[in-house]
Amino acid sequence: MGDEIIQINGLSMKDRYEKIAYYIADERREMKDYFINNNKMLDFIAISDSVIVQVKNKNNSTENKAFIYEKEYYKSSFKVTNSETQTIKLARQNSGFFHVKKDILYINPTYLKDSFDAELLKSSSKLVIDLREYPKMNLDISNLVPPNVPFSLLQRSTQVPGYLESFFMHTPVDAVYDKGKKIIVLISESSISNAEFMSLQLKTNKNTILVGRNTAGANGNVLQIPVVGGGSGVNFRYSSIRVLFPSKKETQIIGIEPDIFVENSMDELIEKKDLIFEKAIELLK
Repeated sequence: MGDEIIQINGLSMKDRYEKIAYYIADERREMKDYFINNNKMLDFIAISDSVIVQVKNKNNSTENKAFIYEKEYYKSSFKVTNSETQTIKLARQNSGFFHVKKDILYINPTYLKDSFDAELLKSSSKLVIDLREYPKMNLDISNLVPPNVPFSLLQRSTQVPGYLESFFMHTPVDAVYDKGKKIIVLISESSISNAEFMSLQLKTNKNTILVGRNTAGANGNVLQIPVVGGGSGVNFRYSSIRVLFPSKKETQIIGIEPDIFVENSMDELIEKKDLIFEKAIELLK
């Protein structure tokens, strides 16, 4: 851990990365990074009889390592380490929530069970809501947002060419929220679709602070069009609904900006540090 792979089979990692990034249809560099890392695309190496890897170690000396291509051995040689942070591990082990301190409750809606006690949410004065994964929609946030407030403007096409139908999405009409509660929402490039709509809702509460990095900017519905025959599984996918802030500012591709930006760091990958979570706790002290 910590060694740097310089090149594989004579191709530098930078060139290998750029060849993969070219085919990812997103304008933002951080989103290309996310998809390449999340899908472990740098593991995609053309099969050959042997693989020559040039590595620079922590002492800045380089060496070549050779692997003979044998299916199982090859796989183990390039095994990707688990990138799960301690925060996510605890969330998964504790059904989506745990107390960081007596007065700070952490919630990750991705792992919440139906048995989650909503009263726990109401009674906690400080909340950390982690939306950096795809959240289930079983978290009732009606006591965290003001009632009937527009949080997003949607536009969709109609049968009239060039005419868009516009309508607002609102927080629940019956919402009753605690104005004294402090809420930190964790977001990043891995916050996609439902996570973005939920963060827009929570931001209607003036006590909510978004911490992290821009979301993916990939909210709305998904429309699929087969492009290579029927049933081939190759589809062109896009959102046929335009999603805006109530002010008509764009969200798609750009993403939702945090109030407090936390720069991506190698510490997150190598040391498994959760810098976004750490910043949230610092703000709630």
